[in-house]
Amino acid sequence: MNIKRVGTRGYLATFDKPYLTNVYVINGSEHVFVCDTFLGPKPMQNLLSSLRKLHVINKPVVVFNSHHHYDHVWGNMHFPSSMILAHMDCRKRMEQTGKKDLVEFNQHAQGQVTVALPNVVFTDRVVFSDEQVEFFHSPGHTSDSSSCFDEIDKILFVGDNVESAIPYLNEPNLDSYESTLASYANTEWNSLVAGHDPLITDRSLLTRNLAYVKGFRDHAADLNDIASGDLSRHFTNLLTVCQVLVSQGKRSEAERYYDEAKHLLGSKRDDGSARALLDSLRKMFDE
Repeated sequence: MNIKRVGTRGYLATFDKPYLTNVYVINGSEHVFVCDTFLGPKPMQNLLSSLRKLHVINKPVVVFNSHHHYDHVWGNMHFPSSMILAHMDCRKRMEQTGKKDLVEFNQHAQGQVTVALPNVVFTDRVVFSDEQVEFFHSPGHTSDSSSCFDEIDKILFVGDNVESAIPYLNEPNLDSYESTLASYANTEWNSLVAGHDPLITDRSLLTRNLAYVKGFRDHAADLNDIASGDLSRHFTNLLTVCQVLVSQGKRSEAERYYDEAKHLLGSKRDDGSARALLDSLRKMFDE
């Protein structure tokens, strides 16, 4: 774990294994805000130990979950007496998927993990006015995604809504995703903290992410702007959105994304796994 001071009261804790993941801490006047909790109690124990040495942990802790994915919430259990804050849909989805995730991704657990649900939920936003810290719903990476803004240091924490080089699309909520990224672009921030990227201090990645989401929604993604190494993620996004649309009964919309994925795969006869995914998805249309 590496801890970097950000602004006048922020601490960016970056974990490298099994993949780069950030936890962001705001040392407020009355509370310490911990944004996301990574993969279990061990890293959170190490984080709090380091913060104590920096004389940060001497106030009540407020934990914030940016969304329900396991790599952002498994450390919740290390804060049994704290407020754990999240969007109401984040709690619902943790209730739905938490036990399954513990089985499916158990090899990533750092410590003995149990699911600890958010105990305070909101629908639009929660503002700690005296400390100038705001949490707000910002659907994108998932429909339950939320963000945090430190109005004093102008630090925007966005979870997985911004990601290099292109974002993962888990749901066909593309209008909402575009609106969220546009709202980030219209916010005066000095630094942006994303879930899995180094600290961001310029707007180039945000601009590229916004262009990609727009292009994907309009079936006009510019493949020339997507690095060859990221085309596999684009392919995955096409299949994921297609599958969700099929499950929602939106078959005509799904067909367009399926055709784009099929075209992208092209003549790569050696890519058997990708072709198998396409074939299994094709069967869903025929059911």
